[in-house]
Amino acid sequence: MASPRRVVLIACGSYNPVTNMHLRMFELARDSMNRTGRFKVIGGVISPVGDQYEKKDLQPAKHRCNMLREALTSSDWIRMDTWECEQPSWSRTALVLRHHQAILDGAATNNTNNPAPSKRRRREVNRDYINQG
Repeated sequence: MASPRRVVLIACGSYNPVTNMHLRMFELARDSMNRTGRFKVIGGVISPVGDQYEKKDLQPAKHRCNMLREALTSSDWIRMDTWECEQPSWSRTALVLRHHQAILDGAATNNTNNPAPSKRRRREVNRDYINQG
């Protein structure tokens, strides 16, 4: 049997405010995926939208990020990433996912002449990515 595929769960949203269910969603998804034996969830990333997202009564990203930091203090595997909320305009989810995939692939530069990273390098980048924050 092949070893389980390593997975990082990512959830974009306003988190206005963050709730227990937002965090529980990660737990449920991790448990479900790990239970299949096909996947091993190695981390979770919460990506709050920026202030440019047009949602009624959206609190400033600074405040939402502070609430998320506080809510995540008890998690050793979920972290917040502020890249999305630091963009000058609202970012489509697909763009945010591509950003995180590029980091995980170790190809966050725009230089297309770089060869694909080795398996070992991808593991190192994944480990560093999950442990940052």
